[in-house]
Amino acid sequence: MCVPQSAALLQKKRNTQAQRRRPKLYRTNENPIRGKERERVIENPVIGDRVTFLKTTEETNGEYLLAKVKLAAHGGNAMHYHLTFTEAFEVLEGRLNVDLDGRHLVLGPGEKALVPIKSRHRFYSTSDEPVPFTVEMRPTRRMEEALRVAYGLARDGKTNAKSVPRNVFQLALL
Repeated sequence: MCVPQSAALLQKKRNTQAQRRRPKLYRTNENPIRGKERERVIENPVIGDRVTFLKTTEETNGEYLLAKVKLAAHGGNAMHYHLTFTEAFEVLEGRLNVDLDGRHLVLGPGEKALVPIKSRHRFYSTSDEPVPFTVEMRPTRRMEEALRVAYGLARDGKTNAKSVPRNVFQLALL
């Protein structure tokens, strides 16, 4: 079958325009989430929290993740649980509220709470001041990556006012 020359040129022009619209993807050996140049401090501009990675997943070979969280005044998270890792909180300043399996704890400086696997929990502040605390997760699984992605989505304006991703597929990654 013979295609008229004008139709062939039109098809070629369409392909060229489509190629210009598509972003170019480059393969690199550097994973921006796991790379050596990744940030030690991440901030969520939507909820005002800051996380400083004291020991990363890479540095502990996945054994644990240690981070300092500066929880915004009146900040916190929703009730949730983890299937594959424990969390341990230690308050540095102020008061941190922890709801853990039906119990309500108020932790002060130097006080700790351990959250076992599958335990329903949440943490939050009732203070007008930020509350700094450390959190240790064992084993880390992919929690560091999830935090980096979640805070990145918030920074890029892709979350709602509670910092939950608007896109269901992005939410599924967390």
